Amino acid sequence: MQFDVKDKIISMNQSLYVKNILARFNMSDCIPRNYPCEGNVYSTLDQPSEILENRTLYQELVGSLLYLMTGTRPDLSFVVTLLSRFMHRPTKTHLNLAQGVLRYLRNTMHYDLKFVRGNNLSIIGYSDSDYANSSDSVSVSGYAFKLNDNSALISWRSAKQNLVASSTCEAEYIAMHEAGKEALFLRELFAEITNNPLRPACIWADNQGSINLAHHPSYQRRTKHIGVIVHSTRFWIKYNLITIKYVPSKDNIADIFTKPLVGAKLKSFNIIRGKITKSLIRKIKF
Repeated sequence: MQFDVKDKIISMNQSLYVKNILARFNMSDCIPRNYPCEGNVYSTLDQPSEILENRTLYQELVGSLLYLMTGTRPDLSFVVTLLSRFMHRPTKTHLNLAQGVLRYLRNTMHYDLKFVRGNNLSIIGYSDSDYANSSDSVSVSGYAFKLNDNSALISWRSAKQNLVASSTCEAEYIAMHEAGKEALFLRELFAEITNNPLRPACIWADNQGSINLAHHPSYQRRTKHIGVIVHSTRFWIKYNLITIKYVPSKDNIADIFTKPLVGAKLKSFNIIRGKITKSLIRKIKF
């Protein structure tokens, strides 16, 4: 991992690691592309395909991508997490999808994360979920956290939920709960580092129904089956540990952790990486 400090901005990337894995898997001269996976990735996975005779190659490739994803490449989260579900019995289709990620990396190996100095730490989170897009109907939760509006992400996750949600509202509520747990951890971590209590972590979500469910603990017939653990979100709000607010779907950067990252969604990655402009640099207090 490489670091660079300039104008009180810390940049970090893994471009050398990307070059190494491209060479390791004989993809240094592959045709680059500008997206990690196709938008129809689920339908592709549903097609019959031959089981790989040697699954070690696939496991090593996906393992390398997982290391990169957790380090500096949140844009890989959805597709790499998806590929990691097939480690035990990968097919040629799975291998082709993983190699497609390498093609994307060849085009984006220069990507980095930029962190801007700030006087006031403020935990800003985003939560999202798809709804029953996969063949098993289990939804995918995603969250992302920053320390201010302009810096890159400090935490992110894409993961299958532990149950089949019965509605979009329920899937989003479960995702919100997962984001809340991470928000509490980050809040305690930075309070320990700075020796100062932080303001409530703000989580932005794009589903009004799930937001209302979190704020109003009245009996509701359609949500009475949701477990008590998930309803701990209401406890966190009540005691001012987190706040949950609405953001339009087009501005919810957690969206790319729940669905294929193609087309217009790629534009939001500038926000994830940390979009630094000359005007912002002039505003930074040294």
